[in-house]
Amino acid sequence: MLFLDKTITTFFQYDNSFLLRLSTFFDFLGSSTGYILLLLIILFYIDYRLALNLAIILSFSFIINSILKLTFRLPRPFETDQTVKNYLRINRFIGYGMPSGHAQTASSLFFELTKLIKYKIIIILLALLVLCIGLSRIYLGLHWPSQVLAGFTMGYFAIKIIDRFKTSQFFTQFLSMSCEYKITATTVFALLITLGGLTNMMILGDASSSLSIFAKGKELFSGCALLSGSACGGFLLRNKFSIRYNRYLFSGSLRFITGSSILLLTFIPLLLLIKKLSVNNATNSITAISLLYAYFFTTYIFAFSAFYFIQHFFNRLGLVFLEPKGTQHNEA
Repeated sequence: MLFLDKTITTFFQYDNSFLLRLSTFFDFLGSSTGYILLLLIILFYIDYRLALNLAIILSFSFIINSILKLTFRLPRPFETDQTVKNYLRINRFIGYGMPSGHAQTASSLFFELTKLIKYKIIIILLALLVLCIGLSRIYLGLHWPSQVLAGFTMGYFAIKIIDRFKTSQFFTQFLSMSCEYKITATTVFALLITLGGLTNMMILGDASSSLSIFAKGKELFSGCALLSGSACGGFLLRNKFSIRYNRYLFSGSLRFITGSSILLLTFIPLLLLIKKLSVNNATNSITAISLLYAYFFTTYIFAFSAFYFIQHFFNRLGLVFLEPKGTQHNEA
């Protein structure tokens, strides 16, 4: 398998400035930043429930991928093979490579959207986009082809797991619980997963460098925070209200510009500060763990605010209509 991986990678890594720019673009589309922007577009432009559903699916995929990476603990190509070109000139540890998170998340999103899209041409275009995201990771030297293929496969199974869970009796009973119970249980569940990830890293000797702990745990913590924050915001809002979007003229643009500006200008500087502190204070594990939980709660509040506080703000501006349950209007 390693010989085949090297052969395919060598074939794809052809020096070309256009291919590098194209691969970097697809790499961005498949990054967590790209998916956050996609969620904000869907949330503010299109449909609240669709955005909430996709946020939960994407975050679940992040969590599964992080757990698998901490289990397999396989390095990336440029870390072990000097013949692999490191086009992004990464000179630090950015997490394990198996399976590819970009490929898995793109695959999960694709298989979920195919349930909703009726036009075959759009499905084909989405499939090509997912393929390009996977190929970009090979071209940039960030994943072996086998790691990308494993990511595509796990994305498919992640959707199957979610679908099976949604139809389970446990999930039905959970939804019938009080809003307070669902919020508490979801948050505690997410925190327990982060604790499990930390335990894994401590037992397997990752405590030697705080930078290593932060880099290895960041995706797991952000996935857990996005899952619990968006779900809890959705639970609280939809417990009392039905949400209906104002579709008049430029209302969608105003929602997107206003909501994205508030969220990004408030929380992105905090997340960047936490990342910078993780680099500047790579001295002990306590520092890294503290920064990971700061990252978790910042992301949690970001997601919760997007699905709850911002919607109340829009309601005051008349950009959305929050109607008490029982009102005879259809949700947008």
